Amino acid sequence: MRAPIRSTGSAIGLATAALLAAACGGSPHKDTTPGGAAAGDSTAAAQRAGEAWRQAYEADSYDAIAKLYAHEKGTVLVEQGKPFAGWDAASAHLKEMLGHAREIHMKLNDVTVDPVEDDLVVVVAQLDRELSDGTVTTSERGVLTLVLHRDGAGGDWLVVSEHYSYPHGS
Repeated sequence: MRAPIRSTGSAIGLATAALLAAACGGSPHKDTTPGGAAAGDSTAAAQRAGEAWRQAYEADSYDAIAKLYAHEKGTVLVEQGKPFAGWDAASAHLKEMLGHAREIHMKLNDVTVDPVEDDLVVVVAQLDRELSDGTVTTSERGVLTLVLHRDGAGGDWLVVSEHYSYPHGS
């Protein structure tokens, strides 16, 4: 189990500001790294975290996916307009979704990573997702936004906010 993020209120406030700015086409990024080397390291680490997120879903493993999220009351998942606020609600949603799926296939395209702070990034990607219960397969193509917060200095990137939506009939 992961240690809790110490400044959850601050991280969630920054995450909310980042999401609002991203939704409005603005960039809340403030350049804190001369030459961009540290930003590049954060970007690469966040991209790896996004890939780990995708792989954990495809493994259809609650344990693998749960360790990638902040287990905090401020953690939020929004799927197709339905919010799951707080780790308890998010965890229950993940268990239900993974419990019904026999096969999950996900492909991330056009991945962008926007560092907001040294320990906070916004990842946006086109997500193609197929869920199958063994009888019926549902295919969706939409947009995924993950807000990742680094767990301590140099620690793992954890999802504090996730939003996935797709047009009807995708």
